[in-house]
Formats: sequence, C-alpha cells, structure tokens
Amino acid sequence: LVMIFFLFFFFILLLFFFFLMIRRPPRSTLFPYTTLFRSLTGIPALKGLPRLDAGIGISNFTRLGTIAKKNGYETLFVQSSNRDSFKISGITAAAGFENFYGKEDIPLIGDYPDPEEATFGWDYDSLMFFKSRIDGLKEPFLAYTFTGTTHEPYADPGKRFHVQPHNAQGEAGYLNTMKYADWSLGQFISAAKKQPWFDNTIFIFTADHANYLQKGGFLKSFHIPMLIYSPKYFKAKEDKTISSQLDIMPTIIELLGFNTEYTSVGESVFNKKSGYAFTTLGGTAIAIINDRAYLKHSLSNRLESETYAAEKGKTDFDKMEEHLLSLDQMSYELLRDNRWAR
Repeated sequence: LVMIFFLFFFFILLLFFFFLMIRRPPRSTLFPYTTLFRSLTGIPALKGLPRLDAGIGISNFTRLGTIAKKNGYETLFVQSSNRDSFKISGITAAAGFENFYGKEDIPLIGDYPDPEEATFGWDYDSLMFFKSRIDGLKEPFLAYTFTGTTHEPYADPGKRFHVQPHNAQGEAGYLNTMKYADWSLGQFISAAKKQPWFDNTIFIFTADHANYLQKGGFLKSFHIPMLIYSPKYFKAKEDKTISSQLDIMPTIIELLGFNTEYTSVGESVFNKKSGYAFTTLGGTAIAIINDRAYLKHSLSNRLESETYAAEKGKTDFDKMEEHLLSLDQMSYELLRDNRWAR
C-alpha cells in the first residue's frame, strides 16, 4: 500500500510549480490560510464566503482527510506554529484529519542563538517531530506538515547557516533561513530513508506562496515549487504544465487510487486537460494564468492582461476572461448555496 506525505513549506523551496459576467453584491471576507484550504478541499478562496473552520455555512464539500480515513488511512497533521494560529486547527479538523499537533507539542532539539525567536517555529525540530509521529502511525497513512522558519521575521538559525550577515527583515535573513530549511529537509529525508515506510511513501513538496523578494512581475509573484518524490515509483523528470494548489487534492486522490467521488475546481497534474491556474489576489481581484498569457480581473472590469508566449499567435483575451469569470461565478454560487458536493 502506498502512503503519502505532504510537506507544505511556507515559502519557495526547491523547484517550480506553479460566462458571462453577472454583477453581484460586494464580497468582503476571505478564508484564512487560503492555500491550506485549497490543497485540502480543492475549493478556491473567494470573497464573501464563511471560513472552513467556522462550523456554519459551507459544510457540503470534499474533505481529503475524510476520504483517506474511509480508504483505511490514518491521518496526521503537524504545523510548526502554534496549534490555533491562523485557525489551522479548525481547518484541519473540518478537513477530516484525526491527529493534529502544533508548536506547543514540539520539543526543542536544535541549537539556536535565541530559541524563542522563531515566531512560526523551527523547521528541523518540527520535521524530526513529524517523522517521530509518522513512525507511530499504522500503515497506510496520509501525513501533512506545514513549516514556517522561512517566514519573516526571519529567525537567526545560527552562524553555520549564514550566507550573509543576518537580518530579520531582509534578503540576508531569507537566504540564511532558506539554507537552514534546506538542511532541515535533508536531515528529515535521511532519517526517513531508514524507516520501513519510506519505500512505499510518496512525498509532495510545495509552498504557501511566493516570496516578496522574487522579481519578475506578475507571473513570478505566483511561481512556487511542486515536487513529487518517490524513488520507487517515479523517475526524475520536469513537467512544465501550468498547475495550481487547487490541483493538489485531485492529484493525491489519483496517486493513492481512491475510487471515490469528489468535487474540485482543480485536476490531477497527471491528467490535466489544459494547463492553467485560477487564483485570487488578496481579496481584491481574481486571475487566470495559462501557458500563453495571464489576465487579471476585479469582477467588474479587466485590470491587466499580457501575452508572454514566445511563439507568435493571437491570444484570445475575451475567451480567457469568460473562462475566468465563469469559474468564479460557478464556485461562488455553489458554495454560497452549499451545493459544492452532492
């Protein structure tokens, strides 16, 4: 049986990844930790909808943890920050995860200049704790962790990780914590390789969002990694199909061979019929990105669009706009009426 491990880094880590308009009343609220919400449910974060952890409103949706449990999997979620920060404890419970741990549960094992400095926890300590919890699970399992040392303010991991003199708010601090995060991940994988569950486990690495230090305009502000790693099952290759966090849940369901109905805006990355990403921008706009162009919209009017494809050919921005608005409208109305899943 195949187990799956899902490592969700707060910032960019390794590789890459990323119908008609009908006016409606203004929408004003957002889901907290929208990336976590997208990856666990396949639902886009839209303005004006209740939070996943609120206990009211939206209840009829696909829950990845619940699907895993119905297929005989134990479920685990570990986050490096405090258990209730950003309402993650509520979100994971609503998504059907049984075992949940946060910063309060993780022992300090690293040697740091100021152990209390890491607001969002220490990656090495969290990953070693995560591994110890996995060791205690029955197989098969679905395990998910969320690390945070690479989030500003950047805690000083110690001089051996300094690329530049440390700065808690600047690029130097980011680079230093990235070096530490990379080392921490290496230590985790080395330890995992010694466990009997390693060979049958699929590891997925991705990020919450891009770093504000990334240059390159609109596209780079959404460019994050997604790496699927399992030496027993996959040979190394690069897939440049444009995907998004909405594709993560369908991908996991396909990888584990779950024969179940589910509802998602996304598709498995192994079966994408068309490469595109549907995204929201801080509650102020929505956007669609494909392999030729991107288009940003306020729900009232088109804000920005650009073609970046190297090959010549006209980009049909009207068709892109129609696609984008139809995705938003369909999602909003189904969620508002609690009809997302049957």
